[in-house]
Amino acid sequence: MTFNSLNFFLFFPAAAMLYFLVPHKYQQVFLLISSYFFYLFANMKFGFFLISTTATTFFAAKALGAVSDYQKITLLQNKGVFSKEQAKECKAICKSRKKRIVAAVVILNFGILAFLKYFNFLSANFNFFAKSIHSSAGLPVLKLILPLGISFY
Repeated sequence: MTFNSLNFFLFFPAAAMLYFLVPHKYQQVFLLISSYFFYLFANMKFGFFLISTTATTFFAAKALGAVSDYQKITLLQNKGVFSKEQAKECKAICKSRKKRIVAAVVILNFGILAFLKYFNFLSANFNFFAKSIHSSAGLPVLKLILPLGISFY
């Protein structure tokens, strides 16, 4: 479904109207489902990438929230017990955990993006180079068609 198609012309107003009819607490879930429908309508076989990106980002956000909650609870429970140095150490440990979580999800999501956008380019160039030096080494060319909006999600 492209933005200038009849399907989109029918889909968008229907989704917009339904969004306002859905109870407020379910509106974000409705938008997620509508977005999935829009992207998967173009090509179902790329659903794995969209769902994995959504899931990893969601669970990373949950993990970040858990680390923040742990920090708050630990500092509150030990308010009179911890020295300033111990409180700073607790904050530093939590900050380090958060950085690792963010780094992991960014690497994973950019890894998906890099694989889909650049694997065939790198593979074709490697194969051309290997052939030019008369090597039998080679990488497969996967002939991937990029999922709609891969750079945005």
